[in-house]
Amino acid sequence: MPQRPPLLLFLFLLGAGLLALATPAALAQNHFIERNYRVRIAVKHEVTGLAIQGSGAYQVVSSANRPLCNLQPGEPYFIQITRGRPSDKTYRLVLHELNDHQVQFAIDQAKAAKDTYQMPVKVLRIPAPNPEDTRVLVTLGEFTTLAAAREATSKFQSESIRYVYEDRGRAKGGQVRLMGRDGSILASDEKFLRVSPADIDDDALAVCELKAGEFSPGALRESRVYRGDMELTINEEGTLTAVNDLWIEYYLYSVVAQEIGTDAPLEAMKAQAVAGRSEAVAKIQKGIVSGSFFDFFATAMCQAYPGKGRETAKTRQAVDATRGEILVCNSEPVDAVYSNCCGGVVATGQDLWDGEPEPYFFREVDRLDKNTPPDLSNWNAAYQWAATDVDVLCNPDQPGFPNYAKKYHHWEKEYSGAEFSRLADRMYGTGPVRDLVVQRRTPSGRVRKLQIVGENKTVTVHREMELREALGDLYSTFFSFVKEYDKGGRLSRLTIHGAGFGHGVGMCQMGAYMMALHGYNYRQILAHYYKDVKIRRLYR
Repeated sequence: MPQRPPLLLFLFLLGAGLLALATPAALAQNHFIERNYRVRIAVKHEVTGLAIQGSGAYQVVSSANRPLCNLQPGEPYFIQITRGRPSDKTYRLVLHELNDHQVQFAIDQAKAAKDTYQMPVKVLRIPAPNPEDTRVLVTLGEFTTLAAAREATSKFQSESIRYVYEDRGRAKGGQVRLMGRDGSILASDEKFLRVSPADIDDDALAVCELKAGEFSPGALRESRVYRGDMELTINEEGTLTAVNDLWIEYYLYSVVAQEIGTDAPLEAMKAQAVAGRSEAVAKIQKGIVSGSFFDFFATAMCQAYPGKGRETAKTRQAVDATRGEILVCNSEPVDAVYSNCCGGVVATGQDLWDGEPEPYFFREVDRLDKNTPPDLSNWNAAYQWAATDVDVLCNPDQPGFPNYAKKYHHWEKEYSGAEFSRLADRMYGTGPVRDLVVQRRTPSGRVRKLQIVGENKTVTVHREMELREALGDLYSTFFSFVKEYDKGGRLSRLTIHGAGFGHGVGMCQMGAYMMALHGYNYRQILAHYYKDVKIRRLYR
């Protein structure tokens, strides 16, 4: 089994004068190196109580790193909190509010703002109950009162400042309590309790949410289990968040299994491991994370992480074989996003999310030969592509293509006019829908701006996930449609023809799957989907 990088290696990597490790990639990773290559994943967020159970012995320590007690293997324990009061507030002026995928653009805008205004600048990632609604804010200044923030706003042109954002740290005055099955309090802390395994390689901690104080042993047996440490913390809202703190290699054992599947060829799994590691490192290094006390949620909006139970020997083999490897471009870690199925055309980030162009994303038909992609920005070209069969890597009519993904390459969705009107009216209050108009489509065929014309209201939808939701949870924004109207001019039937599953930027997982079946190795797969990148190893 792989081990956590030893302390000697950790100190060795930090040596500024060591020529052998002083590569641009290594020097770019200081923030990640300082935390010893660990990631922090919120596996339970804003709950009031938890039950935990370790497969082996665990130690509980305080936020001051003082040992408090030990947990017995197989014994259930309970976590409850007393809610704290909101912490001190800091007010910031918001210059830009961006989509969650516009990370690099946010950072570029922050750098420009710092030079322009000569004031503190901070980029904040604001999570939401629905992960698709997560926003990235570029903020200016730090003010202790709302009045001071408003006074500062008057010094700028009105269009420069969008609004004032209230930033808060950890709630104060609360308490996290660890209790035995008899209700006795075994440990407590005003900030967090950290639960650490004696055997970091093999032990795992089961975690399940408690609702209204109810508990049954079966709930723990059926819950997800996690490697590494578990930090049980009072968050900004004064509720409880469970943060799984573990070495990134252990994290990837689970991510690879969930993201590309346990039946994928080994080389495709290796490509997934490098892409997943690179994406996590890039986001951590840039400081664009999901919360104050953790890096990412465990959902597919970041990278899907179901814990140790999803691992297999093959996914561990793929991660171990690429240990420490990330993609770099121009000496910077690559935010190597990926999607399940590109529908035959790989998109750029600007096709989906605007912002400055990333040099490693490019648009092309997903074939092994280099090609010039067609311009699918008009209705007819997009319709022909989405409604007809095309020879591409993610075409499911190939031997070995996984059955579960066949439905994603080309798909249809059909509504009567009344059905779609009910959907649009429920979401936007449009009333009966008279028309549906694509106002902007990118050359990769993705819809960027859609107008829904209703009798009560006309709305314009332009965010990727909102577009998919507006038409009934579509697999992607790579779609076209055919409309029919009744005698009164209302929409009577809507047939949607679509291609792909996910955003379509970066690696197409089903394309990688088929490349591996055709004998290509993981380095060739990654070179196919990311332009002008190199593989660099952070540690051995």
